[in-house]
Amino acid sequence: MVILQGLRVECTVNPRLGLRESKIKHVEKAKKILVVGAGPAGLEAAVTAASRGHRVVVTDSCLDTGGMLKIASKPPYKDELLSLIEYYSTMIRKYNKQNQTTSY
Repeated sequence: MVILQGLRVECTVNPRLGLRESKIKHVEKAKKILVVGAGPAGLEAAVTAASRGHRVVVTDSCLDTGGMLKIASKPPYKDELLSLIEYYSTMIRKYNKQNQTTSY
């Protein structure tokens, strides 16, 4: 992989990619956070907030998580996108056990 000097490395799923300080700081006072939308952006926001110590509620009009990832995974060689849904489902279960986040 070649990275051009001066250009920032970005990822549509990992907003902390390429940042020097990527540690997530724990908050002193937890808040209750509502995330509307269980697509990749909403799930990443929920996981980040929960990892900081907030209590998170995720809501969506659909019962399934992942948003458009299921549709995006249909073309050939795009089935790896489904692993993101599994990752976020695992993280939601992890934080549910810690009573910090609640899925819809």
